[in-house]
Amino acid sequence: MRLGMSIVCALTLAAPAVWAQTVDNVGNAGQIVIGAERLTGVFVNKTEVKLSQTVGGLTATSEAKLSTTTVSVFGNNPSGPSDVPRLALDGFVVQGLSLGGSFMYITRSGDQEVTLSAPGVPAQTADAKVPTESIFVIAPRIGYAYAFDETVAIWPRVGFSYASMVREDENETTDPNGNPITVTDTTTTKQTNLTLEALLVVSPFSHFALAGGPFYDVGLGGSVENETTEPNVPTTEGDYLASAFGFTAGILADF
Repeated sequence: MRLGMSIVCALTLAAPAVWAQTVDNVGNAGQIVIGAERLTGVFVNKTEVKLSQTVGGLTATSEAKLSTTTVSVFGNNPSGPSDVPRLALDGFVVQGLSLGGSFMYITRSGDQEVTLSAPGVPAQTADAKVPTESIFVIAPRIGYAYAFDETVAIWPRVGFSYASMVREDENETTDPNGNPITVTDTTTTKQTNLTLEALLVVSPFSHFALAGGPFYDVGLGGSVENETTEPNVPTTEGDYLASAFGFTAGILADF
């Protein structure tokens, strides 16, 4: 009995010293980690869309499923929010336990000029706008990092992500009276995911690391809506469910 109590007391007294030990890698209390994530990897996206549109008291519905696989090596042509590079910031509030998240925003717009010409016919030039597209993602999370030594650590994380994608397309047309008008079609897509990650962190030298591993963005729900300024064209709306999984890699810097 006395021996057992002695062992318990010894472990209790030694525990703070064990937890206080740190190595030069991720996971130390008070540490701030800045990262560039999802820079490269394999991304499998699966999307389900259900749309409905009501015209003249009648409702038409449609369903579509899309599956894509993207393999990127130091470059990416994203097919969804899950495979877009993003900036990350995490802080270790106590030894091993991290709180933080990632963020990204992309917008793209432009103009195009098309010239048509043929022998004996005056050239005709038409101007048009390239569709304006934007993607916004924010992904808070919690994680736990454990460093085996100064070179190798593991860092599993779990969190939620919210993504909003907007596409706006302008076209020149005419109204019923023949007057020129500009019609704007706007499609807004929103999605929410549960995000699971299991990272292997390799630190070749102090304050810098490569991090990679499997991820799974589990679709929880979402919506899609298409609005147009064209007269007498109703709004189309519906449900949007997107999931993604694969392997991804990025870089980290700790302070």
